[in-house]
Amino acid sequence: MSTKKTVKYIFSSSSGIFISRIFGLLRDTFVTHFFKPSTQDIFNAAFKVPNTFRSIFAEGAMTNSYIPIFKSISDKKEQEEFQSNFFTVFILLLLIVTIILIIFVPFFMPYLVKGFDKFSPTKITGTIYLSRYFFTYLFIISLVSFFSTSMNAIFKFFIPSISQSVFNLVFIVVIVYFAIIKKISLELFIYAVVLGGIFQLLFVLFFSYRYGIKIRFKWPKKWNHIFEVFKLMGPSLITSATYQVNIFISTYFLSMFDGGQTYHYLAQRLFQLPIGLLAVAMAQVFLPSFSELVQKNDKELINSTLRKSLQLSFLFTIPISGLMIGLARPLVQIIFYHGAFSLNDVRITSIIFSYYMPGIIFITSSNMFTSLFYANRIWKSQVIVSSISILLFLLYIKIFTPIFGINAIAVANTLNTFTQLLMLFLLAKLILKISVGKENLIFALKTIFLTSILTLLLLYLNRFIGFSKTSFSLDFFIILLELVSFFIMFCILFYLGSKILRIEFLSEILNSFIKKIKK
Repeated sequence: MSTKKTVKYIFSSSSGIFISRIFGLLRDTFVTHFFKPSTQDIFNAAFKVPNTFRSIFAEGAMTNSYIPIFKSISDKKEQEEFQSNFFTVFILLLLIVTIILIIFVPFFMPYLVKGFDKFSPTKITGTIYLSRYFFTYLFIISLVSFFSTSMNAIFKFFIPSISQSVFNLVFIVVIVYFAIIKKISLELFIYAVVLGGIFQLLFVLFFSYRYGIKIRFKWPKKWNHIFEVFKLMGPSLITSATYQVNIFISTYFLSMFDGGQTYHYLAQRLFQLPIGLLAVAMAQVFLPSFSELVQKNDKELINSTLRKSLQLSFLFTIPISGLMIGLARPLVQIIFYHGAFSLNDVRITSIIFSYYMPGIIFITSSNMFTSLFYANRIWKSQVIVSSISILLFLLYIKIFTPIFGINAIAVANTLNTFTQLLMLFLLAKLILKISVGKENLIFALKTIFLTSILTLLLLYLNRFIGFSKTSFSLDFFIILLELVSFFIMFCILFYLGSKILRIEFLSEILNSFIKKIKK
């Protein structure tokens, strides 16, 4: 795939994700306004569990297994037959899993949030109560994931990426309605989550039909392709579960800190904004792209595509990581510092956010190697890496909790993503004979050096930004103007620095973008 087409697809996916994440942040500002961090802990813990299962069973395992098999089928009618057959089996299994989780949530949830007992006995019962309703959302959103994956397989990225905006908008409307009738309570989250999921599913179904994706209930007569998907899905469940199992581990440890769930949730929400723009968008684009290249068996083209992809990844993720660290405190302040959220809450959340941010570099690059393995239908390497990563994550938490306290989860998470990337790189070199070249290492080092200087400059300039609460006052607009000014300054200085250090790939991307605008 050409660089121009790759950038086009990534822009299509990332722009949709960016809009969705902006609405997600707006949703979180409403939640932080009406609920204190200790109360938000209940919602965040309850919502985290079905979202984790969704990421394991639907977005992770299904996407990684479904797309390579779908792309290997050349006949259009056979593709449609496969889609309908797989959908029928998938929805049946999904229904069974959802019912089991709803029944057994009172048995496993108390262990995940064991620390809640220290602060209030109602925190655990409230979490179980919300979780049961939220598993209904798991069923709905997994269907959304199936149709989104089907669109990604035919290189339609924008609609699946922006669909989360529908969920977030409905969520906000529900909060506003409950605020108007003055019934702010935990029950509003049930209506917000379930209704948001239903409207998101309707949105995705409408566009799937428009793109010609014809899905119907049809029990398989031929199981060969279905078995191939499940053969890949088994190991993919393990690899997709790595990050999600780490979330379960984090949920347990964070329950020991009052407000810990909320501080990390909000930090991750900010962290997920650039992750969605880059790591998720690139993974959506490169899995079908690498799958096509593997079918052509052009190893040289695969190598060159991976090298260019890594450069593209470094070019975006390293500067964005530095920019977000440099502006962490004012970013958290301007979004969340209002209502029940205090200045101390801002300070804690911004520090945690800074510890998470370098992970974007490692996650985005890891996704490329993972996509390449799945495109080659190689799964053992991912299982090995995933298993080791879970053990390392536990080890890192054990080591860093006495040193960093509530921040230890973020530190352990970032370090874990780095070691995971190293393992994937070594396995790709050994198994796939992939060579990324010395030029990529030099490119990354130059970008890190330039970004580090600019990040230190931003941290110094932060001293001149005030601590006013978020409201539509003069102080608020002054802080917003300062943030925009610092962002523009960072971009200009990075561009000038790239010229001095001869980071030429940036000019190539900018020229391609300018030509597209002119057309």
